[in-house]
Amino acid sequence: MAGSPDRAPMVMTRSRRLLAVGVATAVLLAACGGDATGDDADRAADDVETPAAEPSADTASAEEGEGADQPAGGADDGGTITVQDATGEVTIPVTDEGVYVLDEIAALTMLILDVEPIGVERFAEAGSVTPIFDAEGVDAIPAGSLEPIAAARPDLILGISHPRSTGVRDQHAAIAPVVYPDFTGTWLDQMDLFAVATGRMERATRVAEVIDERVAELRGRVDEAGLTGSTASVVQFQAGGYYAHDPSTLIGTLLDELGFVRSELQSGDGGFGYIPLSEETLGAETDADVVFGIIDTEGTGLSVFDSPTVDVSDTPHTVVTDMWIANHAFAAWLMLDDIEAVLFGDGSAATVDEILASWEAFKAAVG
Repeated sequence: MAGSPDRAPMVMTRSRRLLAVGVATAVLLAACGGDATGDDADRAADDVETPAAEPSADTASAEEGEGADQPAGGADDGGTITVQDATGEVTIPVTDEGVYVLDEIAALTMLILDVEPIGVERFAEAGSVTPIFDAEGVDAIPAGSLEPIAAARPDLILGISHPRSTGVRDQHAAIAPVVYPDFTGTWLDQMDLFAVATGRMERATRVAEVIDERVAELRGRVDEAGLTGSTASVVQFQAGGYYAHDPSTLIGTLLDELGFVRSELQSGDGGFGYIPLSEETLGAETDADVVFGIIDTEGTGLSVFDSPTVDVSDTPHTVVTDMWIANHAFAAWLMLDDIEAVLFGDGSAATVDEILASWEAFKAAVG
């Protein structure tokens, strides 16, 4: 997307109340027909229609929490459930079989939930997700064609509510029930909705616990080292422009939880997680105790550190992969590892070639 980075920002929520009380409060609709509340529902796109296909006569709204801990199995095992996604109410089968996904975030989330999709689309041909897809046997195809989806005969279609997907919502819904978590939602909210749809809430709970534990561990180390209150900057070069990441992004919330402070500019709201920068402001925005520069996701290999206006010769800094603009649990895991590496000299930030080792470590931690 020319002019601005193309990703799904999030606000990381440490509370797992959504899991504790059942997903009826934000993701599920109670059988009585109560409306979903909160920012996620309010942000549903006004110009996106709900699925054209009506539920069959034998489809019933789910009782609170129904399907959340179903055993692995197809739609016949899990029954059906009515959920609230970014576009409205939709009744879907609860199934971890016959699942087709529409983007990299949905695909990684399925793998995190230990669900094997029958088909995967992706927006970018390059990037740090590639070695994971290769290792997991995921044969992803470019996004934008309905024929491969229809040919796969899916029971369920999952994807983030990116405009490139929601623009063809009706066509997708004519093939199979569709669930679109909010594009601007937290990775926890997105994962939970996917977990409800696939009957994998128990797995989702464990994944959230792993990230909670990792944050607490690193926060303790930051405190012990006297680094609480240090300043941190996160900047990115993409599409010929420069951007800072505001507090709503995954890395923004992680840094906050770890006790770091952002600059005044990076403490504001950039809209969709990004704050545009000029080359003239890069010097000030990289004047911090630690600086992270996200590599250009368009494959040039450039970062803000290549700008002549940036001097971080006396500042701890590192180039990080495009996984830092992702929105799922593994991205959080990798960011925490990278932060620890640059702060304490425990190795270095992971390169694309090292992503797979981090992925395996994350899977081992989840179990």
